[in-house]
Amino acid sequence: MTRGRAEGQSGAGVAVVLALFAGLWLGLAAAVSAVLGIARADAAPAVVLAPFALAGLASLRWPHRAVPMLLPGLLVFFKVNDALAETVGGTVTNDTLAAALALWLLFRLGRDQLIETVLAGRLFLILLAGLAGVLLVSSINAVDRAQSLATSAIFGKDVALAILLALSIRTRRDLDALIDWLILSTAFCAVIILYDTMQGAPLFPGDKIATWQGALRSSGASTESVPDVAALILMGTILAGTNAARKARGRWLHIGAAILGVAAVLATISRAPFAALLVMAGLFLYRHRHEAYFAKAVSLSLATLLVAVLTLAQPVISKFGAVAAPSEDRTVARRLSYQEIGIDLFGQAPFLGIGAGNYAVHFASDEYRFVGGRGSEARPLHNIYLQYATETGLLGFGYFIGLVGAIAATLLRGTRSGEETIAGQSEGLLLAHISICALLLALSSKSFLGLWLLVGFSIALARLMRKHGPPGGALQP
Repeated sequence: MTRGRAEGQSGAGVAVVLALFAGLWLGLAAAVSAVLGIARADAAPAVVLAPFALAGLASLRWPHRAVPMLLPGLLVFFKVNDALAETVGGTVTNDTLAAALALWLLFRLGRDQLIETVLAGRLFLILLAGLAGVLLVSSINAVDRAQSLATSAIFGKDVALAILLALSIRTRRDLDALIDWLILSTAFCAVIILYDTMQGAPLFPGDKIATWQGALRSSGASTESVPDVAALILMGTILAGTNAARKARGRWLHIGAAILGVAAVLATISRAPFAALLVMAGLFLYRHRHEAYFAKAVSLSLATLLVAVLTLAQPVISKFGAVAAPSEDRTVARRLSYQEIGIDLFGQAPFLGIGAGNYAVHFASDEYRFVGGRGSEARPLHNIYLQYATETGLLGFGYFIGLVGAIAATLLRGTRSGEETIAGQSEGLLLAHISICALLLALSSKSFLGLWLLVGFSIALARLMRKHGPPGGALQP
């Protein structure tokens, strides 16, 4: 068979697979809607059943791969798409899944595996314990102590999520499977964002609807702010791209997920995540410039970007251009006022901070009513680094920077591993981590999910690297 004929058949096969995937997704959603009598505007529960049906089919076809990671995969899915979790089962959905996963691991894991994980992730555990202690102690200076304790409780849930995911990943196959679940989760959120953008109304309406010059800025199936959701989808997009380059199996599905991610990041009209996307794409292409697929990757990247920009040209261009026109977009002025207030509050309690979660309490007080661009509504700081310094002082900031550095060091060491799966997934996670480190300068949520997923993956990778030994060493299955 000639090369051109083989490529033609491969392309036809990909088209058939994608068409069947889309048809099954929409068909199942429509069928469930009809059976349950769900109106189009209330179709959220029906839409979600389609990917789970696909996951069920995968479990039947590849039970040794799909079943062990089903619980952690569902937990990741509903954490990413938490608005959907509330629609399906209320706010207890994720807590129930986490408890079920903990029980599953209790019976599944042996003592040796627990010891291996603790030894491999001891630096992370020390940093997390230290940061938890500082969060609790910082409540001494808190104006709103209840808010401080509530923030500490949310931090505890984030840490528990990271540890549960780290314990779930016992093998390289588990690592691949959970990252695929993350890619599926962000791709699903991306689909909802694109659907909302085309409809002009959110499928999962939250407390506030963000717009820009009349264009909807959707958070998809998440309750987080639009920039935070865009950053999370960026993470999934990067992982989809690196997995497409790394392995032939599922390549076109990974490419499809990456294209969805690029389109969704643009559709959110978020400047910082889109800029980070361009930089990470450039780094990835430069790193793989000597590979045989380099020219195709560049062509596909440029084509995807061009189509997405042309589709959303007016709102995207005006949003980026508004940076130079403060009278048109007050975002920059507001963000500078947030930083000004944060620096002043840090000066008041530099060692232990003003108390976890208490920035918004001070922000809304009369003390800062004359700060230019502040506004009357309580707002988060939109700079996670400064927020840790302000709310938990130099001590908490030091632990947080140590945690960020430990993730980077672990992933960098993973990229140098002699084992292909560890090296390949570490590369994607490292690129995602670099982008997130930059975006933390602008994000508003200290419990940003992407960071805690990286903590879990890093602990798991540290254990896998201990298990598989130095580069070139003997590998265990």
